[in-house]
Amino acid sequence: MITPLRIALAILCAAYGINPAYAECIITYESDWDVEAVGAAGEIGLAQILPDTGEWLAGLAGLEWDVDRLYDPVYNMILLMEGLSRGFDWLWHTVPLCEGVQSAGRSWVNGDNDSHTVYHRFGGYPYYSGAAYQRGNRGAA
Repeated sequence: MITPLRIALAILCAAYGINPAYAECIITYESDWDVEAVGAAGEIGLAQILPDTGEWLAGLAGLEWDVDRLYDPVYNMILLMEGLSRGFDWLWHTVPLCEGVQSAGRSWVNGDNDSHTVYHRFGGYPYYSGAAYQRGNRGAA
């Protein structure tokens, strides 16, 4: 479904050279597009960014920092773009779930992202959807 937030994400992805399906996957798993989502560890907003990480990414992007701006969906997505474009994918624990959409020809079913590789690379299988976890329903899908 096309929404203003997804349009904004597409524009930001084009500006930063990020695959929009990859970024959309991260946001879907992290917050299920809930701009007011707050994780158990204090992660905030669409991309579930920790305040300390947000301050660091804002500094890298040359943006004014205010923790409350993490609730601004565009600001939050800009910080996501800043992190992804600099290779800091590891900041988001749901990235292994989204790698299949990152580049053509890679998927969970075949290639280098099969479930066996994922298990060994990341120390186990993901057992929750990020969105369910962020809402406190650990283990719910």
